[in-house]
Amino acid sequence: RAKRKTGSGGLAGCVVGFTAPAHYAPRLSELLRHEGAEALWCPTIATECTDETRAAVESATGIKAFADALRGRKLPGDPFIVAALGRDGDYLNELNVIDCKVLGPATPTPSGLVEALGEGKGRRIMCPVPSVVDLEEPPVVPEFLRDLTTRNWRPVRVNAYITRWMGAECAKGLVSGSMDALIFTSSAEIEGLLKSLNSLGEDPSKWTDEKRRPFLVAAHGPVTAHGAARLGVPVDVVGSKFSSFSGVIQQLSHRVALDRRT
Repeated sequence: RAKRKTGSGGLAGCVVGFTAPAHYAPRLSELLRHEGAEALWCPTIATECTDETRAAVESATGIKAFADALRGRKLPGDPFIVAALGRDGDYLNELNVIDCKVLGPATPTPSGLVEALGEGKGRRIMCPVPSVVDLEEPPVVPEFLRDLTTRNWRPVRVNAYITRWMGAECAKGLVSGSMDALIFTSSAEIEGLLKSLNSLGEDPSKWTDEKRRPFLVAAHGPVTAHGAARLGVPVDVVGSKFSSFSGVIQQLSHRVALDRRT
């Protein structure tokens, strides 16, 4: 499936599409270019502020909005604990606007976060999550809240930002282009893609049938891969170090190298 290597980098000569929202696009594009790939960005979802937050969001900017709201305030707890996944925890430390203990799980998944938090002992925990528009809410959100309750936390759901579908023609760039691989960073992106393909009258089997599909599909981590399977999209590559996007890029480069040798 991969083109013959014509330059430096593990993905040299490859066109790699990705459907992530704008907040993630610069980082993914940079990593792909570093590996010699041509990046094809075609977002199928967008993340936006609510009327209350007035902040551009994704995970990291949701954290920024949270930190800005608490700037200069005396926080409860000794210490006040903020739990975040992967680079998001590093980002909160970099902001340095609130006095808190940042808890980052060894396994950067929602279930890993619950394990790192331990027993809640009846304490309340605020959970900034997205309000999903024109798409189904991914199971990961209610499952996360349920798992917290199981560990005797009292989760307080806060719809801190909006995740919405980019519309009927959002997949047009992927349909009209030619690519060697496609990266998903969330199951919402996959649902958005499939919904757009249906609106465009495209045959979905090109995307869901591994034998017919002329490109590799990569998932940022196991949570995204599980969501892809639920939506009927088989995944060829799963990032193993999913605290940052470099993990899935490395795994994709490895798979492309194997394919080139066969």
